[in-house]
Amino acid sequence: MICGIGTDIQQISDLERVLTKDGLFLQKVYSTQEIQYCKKHRNAAQHFAARWAAKEALVKALGTGIGKFRLKDISIRNKENGQPYFVLYGDVKKYIEQHDLTPLLSVSHSADYAVSTVVVTTRF
Repeated sequence: MICGIGTDIQQISDLERVLTKDGLFLQKVYSTQEIQYCKKHRNAAQHFAARWAAKEALVKALGTGIGKFRLKDISIRNKENGQPYFVLYGDVKKYIEQHDLTPLLSVSHSADYAVSTVVVTTRF
């Protein structure tokens, strides 16, 4: 049963500016694996923006807002076929497990924008 849907769009140039100005931003928001994944791509900002949008879309789908969880505890990985999925830690992982939720993720990007949609399901 669907119990939440969240969507977020991020302008890539806005995130690129933040990345060049604030050296701590990466460490506050992204996991080590996410940083490594994004930096291996020619347009790293595009991939960072997609992950930012995914994190925002998840907290919207959960209905909790951005302040409830550490963004670094929401990590986005990719299967071999490119399909994105969440790896969760800390309070967000506990919240998902306590409520028996499954977040499903879709991510896309163009030259200018990254967008993500999350559908949260439960068995009830």
